[in-house]
Amino acid sequence: MVNILINEFKKIEVIQGNQTVEKNVGLTDEEITDLYHDLQQATGKSIRYYGVEGYDRQIFNIFSFLADKSLLILGTPKDKFVEILYKGYKVDSRGNKIEGTDFTKSAEEIMNMSDEEKRYIRINDQNIRRLDPFFETMFYKVYVGAPPQTTGGYMGGGGVEEGEKSIPRYHIPCYNMLHFYAEFVSDISKYPSIDSYGMSAVVIAKYYECARVNGTVTFLGEPVNATLVVLKNITALGQTIPVPHDRTNTGKDGEYSLLVPAGNITIQVRRYPELGERAFVMKNVSFNKVNDEKLSPITDKEAMRLVNFTRFVDIDIEPANIKGYIYQNMDNDTGFNASIDQPLPDLVVSLREMEKIDTQNPEQNKFKRPLYLLTNNDGFYNKTSLKPGFYELYVSNNKYLFYATSLSLKSGVKFYNVSKPENVTIKGVVFYDKNGNGKYDEKEEVADARVRLLHKMESGEEEVYNLTTNETGRYVFKSVFPGKINNLNLNEYVINVSKLPEYQSEVTVYPEEGKTTFLNVSVQLANVTVNGTVRYNNKTVSDIIVKFTPAPVEDNTALRPSVQPVSDENGRYSVKLRPGWYNISVEKYEGNTLVYSHQSDINVEKNVSVRPNVDIVLTKHSVTVNGTTSYKGVAQPNITINFRPDLSVSEITQAKPRTVMSNEQGFYTAELSPGYYNISVESEVFQKDGKNYSYEWTGKLQVKEEEIETGIKLDISLNMVERKR
Repeated sequence: MVNILINEFKKIEVIQGNQTVEKNVGLTDEEITDLYHDLQQATGKSIRYYGVEGYDRQIFNIFSFLADKSLLILGTPKDKFVEILYKGYKVDSRGNKIEGTDFTKSAEEIMNMSDEEKRYIRINDQNIRRLDPFFETMFYKVYVGAPPQTTGGYMGGGGVEEGEKSIPRYHIPCYNMLHFYAEFVSDISKYPSIDSYGMSAVVIAKYYECARVNGTVTFLGEPVNATLVVLKNITALGQTIPVPHDRTNTGKDGEYSLLVPAGNITIQVRRYPELGERAFVMKNVSFNKVNDEKLSPITDKEAMRLVNFTRFVDIDIEPANIKGYIYQNMDNDTGFNASIDQPLPDLVVSLREMEKIDTQNPEQNKFKRPLYLLTNNDGFYNKTSLKPGFYELYVSNNKYLFYATSLSLKSGVKFYNVSKPENVTIKGVVFYDKNGNGKYDEKEEVADARVRLLHKMESGEEEVYNLTTNETGRYVFKSVFPGKINNLNLNEYVINVSKLPEYQSEVTVYPEEGKTTFLNVSVQLANVTVNGTVRYNNKTVSDIIVKFTPAPVEDNTALRPSVQPVSDENGRYSVKLRPGWYNISVEKYEGNTLVYSHQSDINVEKNVSVRPNVDIVLTKHSVTVNGTTSYKGVAQPNITINFRPDLSVSEITQAKPRTVMSNEQGFYTAELSPGYYNISVESEVFQKDGKNYSYEWTGKLQVKEEEIETGIKLDISLNMVERKR
């Protein structure tokens, strides 16, 4: 027995055997339980029941007041648990209501109004906002229990504004309470709470110190990472509801420890705790076997800790097994008929076990490596010894996915057959949308267009069909393996249409099983390859981005290319453009300095494949300044050269700041806008003869517009300067 005394210094003394341990005030749950247990033993008296009825919600504030926790009964508009809100509206100078001015405000908001504002408001009702501490009260936990809602609570239950907590329209008495269990819940069909919708009139809860169940959870001899929850049934809402109480996660060796009450209880082993109460149930262990020492109902004496109250129950999770047939349905029924249906051998059945679920981003769900099975000559597959949980199942051959689904595999055997989906038809009209209304109209058909159906796979594209539209622009693909199966897009196809050099188009399609897919394909003007060279002063220039943008002209068919071309080391560029009018522009910067520019336009005509020799002649705006960095005639690499505008010059300067560094050969180059510059040069600090030095140089430079074509050569002779520490 543990004796706990509170001493005069507001410390507690925990006396265990001959030892006394002093602790700060603030008892653990177990210490509080032991304290109350010892008080009962010492006095021979106990209080184990807490009764509440729906009407207590209305007079909750009286009980709070008597406990010195609420002042609302004295007229104070707000306390720790609830706040009175006032509803009203604004009026004009004649006292008439102004439409659309209804409001809900706290007393503080109204008190902070000016006297002038108060003159023009009218209060016609009030409501109560329930604050967070209310949902932690004994009343709420025992009577309501269910987690509060943020919207949709019943009238008067809170949630005045979007996102605020409110009382739900149902209750789960003692939900998640550790030591209190619902002993009695009145029959809601006979005794409902008139004011608390969807709830019984009376709930009586019983307190237990609780017995303890310890053990391990294993699967095939290995520890299991799981959540265990204590459940005890109540009757509410006309049905039996298992109410969760104590819960814990298994440790690294699969061990667990739980507090349990008297009676028939269940320990539920759950996987994927991130799903909350929707977690996967791996096993239910019921304490209802009268002749089983470990799994017999917990006695009152155990739950009250009057006798040995610890049990040891190891839980073994039985494996899940899945088996079934993959077949061609020959009789058009819904099941596998071995005497009629055709089995499909050598198909791949893959299973992916889900390890963790990301409820916010399902694409981030984590899976184990897939398990692969092959169907035998009878189309049969079988996999045993699977850990119960969520799995994804796929059926495929070398080209197509036959089926995909998510499965919940529980302990035991699950039979799951899959039939091969029937082939489908794709048909439609190839047309050119002359009037631009986005749909096919008569006389827009494109005859003699080449139409290809391509099946996209990881290994590349496979051509399934290659045909030509008839005189009415129609095409049809028959006996196509479905793309959309079981409402999932599993097999992707591309319909590629071309009538070069005039038209082309491409569209993705997932033809759905059991249906004919009607798809009219709108072709676009075929792209034209535009080639050219970027030059300045009759020399090619590389690394220039040439931008093509549709020109603002009427009925322009031009379209901005997905990627703008960049000139290569020979100054060449190439781009595919939709026919139409384009503006061509170039702006090449180095830092803040504009080096090259270009503006022109071009008409890309249709019915041609290539438009060559669209050359770009650049205008240069900067002066190329280059030279070497050396010390006593020896080239020095990695020297930083800073060009800064010389603000002391009275003339207007267009100079822009620029910083460059010499390369490994001591050579540098910089593009500078015309203007006046201060130049500062320095190296990293280095050591020589035990002292610190750096290379430095300063100077001035005027850059003139007439030097744009010629450039400036500026060699820098560095000085070695000792750096003081």
